[in-house]
Amino acid sequence: DEWYQYGNRSFATYKAQRYIQNWHTKLHQDPVWKQKRVVFVNNNLAIPYMRATQNAYLNVTSVDALWPGLFRRFFQPAPAVAHFMQSLVHNHSLQAGHYAAAHLRAKWPQALQGHRLSYVNQKKWWKADKQGGILNMTDKNTSALIALLGDHVVECAVRIMPETKHVYVCSDASEVIQYLKSNSTSWKDEKNGTTSPPRQWTGANPLYRKSKDANLHGWGVGPWTIPTQATILARPDYLQEAPHFDGQVWDSPQAGYGVIVDLWLLAHANCTSHGVGGFGRFGSVLSGNRATCTSRHRDYEYLSPSCATPQERKEWKAQHPNIKYKTRS
Repeated sequence: DEWYQYGNRSFATYKAQRYIQNWHTKLHQDPVWKQKRVVFVNNNLAIPYMRATQNAYLNVTSVDALWPGLFRRFFQPAPAVAHFMQSLVHNHSLQAGHYAAAHLRAKWPQALQGHRLSYVNQKKWWKADKQGGILNMTDKNTSALIALLGDHVVECAVRIMPETKHVYVCSDASEVIQYLKSNSTSWKDEKNGTTSPPRQWTGANPLYRKSKDANLHGWGVGPWTIPTQATILARPDYLQEAPHFDGQVWDSPQAGYGVIVDLWLLAHANCTSHGVGGFGRFGSVLSGNRATCTSRHRDYEYLSPSCATPQERKEWKAQHPNIKYKTRS
């Protein structure tokens, strides 16, 4: 039995299997292994020299380039999960690579520009991120923050894909999607025949080019103006917030459907806007377009008002090597 042999392999075999050179040769030259589908787990890619070694062997510039192929070859949605996806695809004629997506981790356990969310059932507000919590939308500061974040995550997606007709939005707070679809002056479903004004970034002020605050230097991004005609999409059951991966217990397989639907729709978007946390970033990696069509709408403690892309941030940092950026404490 293959699993038995693997579980009882000798220490010498285990150690030999840790070297990428051995596996690289097997997978490309051994007739038996060439017919297998192999997933590598815990291969120390967090260590820079290991990451560089693998990238060189596989002729890629980043390990991010490997994930889209793995995702599509090894996973497919179960019928019940596929049902949710098909309703979106059929109702809106969605095509992979022809829409934008945005992810917002609203309950990130850190104040945003000095403001934090208030909860009805969670006194320890910083625990709501993983344990869950119902937002107190009667609190003016909370409702204003949700509106600010909601509008901004969408405009950052449209900024990098202005021609998109749809923006798929997912979040750990259903109130964000409710606001966007019902109350946002820019993105709500029913605008009663009115035309929303375009949204814009007026450009970074040259006087603040040495500032540590992204609200002022804007990563050097020039002025932009975007249309507000895109339709906001979300999974049909978005009011049922999916439990956090490592903070709550999933009482049934159905409890995790929302997570898979959101990740799948992120993975098939052409362009993605994401903030803190790994879920949105992973979705953009799975799309295969992280290096070419991704924007970041916030950092740990501050918004990113210019919706700068990773490449724009990288170039700005290279031009200002002595500035320590104010993105977190």
